[in-house]
Amino acid sequence: MSEDRKGRKVSEETKEKISKAMEGKNVGENNPMYGKIGRPSPMLGKTHTEETKKKMSESRKGIGLGNPRSEKVKAKISASQPKSQKISVYDLEIGIQTIYDSLQKAAKALNCSASSLLLNMRSKGKKPYKGRFELKRLD
Repeated sequence: MSEDRKGRKVSEETKEKISKAMEGKNVGENNPMYGKIGRPSPMLGKTHTEETKKKMSESRKGIGLGNPRSEKVKAKISASQPKSQKISVYDLEIGIQTIYDSLQKAAKALNCSASSLLLNMRSKGKKPYKGRFELKRLD
């Protein structure tokens, strides 16, 4: 619709003319595609049996977020990561140094994001993180 026609009402007479002009055309229920949506699925109109549903359910067990990784698997994954570097975190307030296996683990312990720790470690001013923690990479 053109901009100059936007918002204007169509008269009853015009509606009737349009209606008569469209008679016999493939409009509405006369259109061969009326009521159809995309390609029909091979399962259209069918249902899975209870036995099949059980099999599908069993095959999917152990997949997804509902089943977290075991500590053994996490340790294997950590060991296989060549980019993981040990991080030393020194707490200035209580004078305790803690060494973490990775930046992610240090971030989790300090309740912050790994990117914020990385930015602090790269900064030239080397201010303590949150005014309390000194961060160092251990090679």
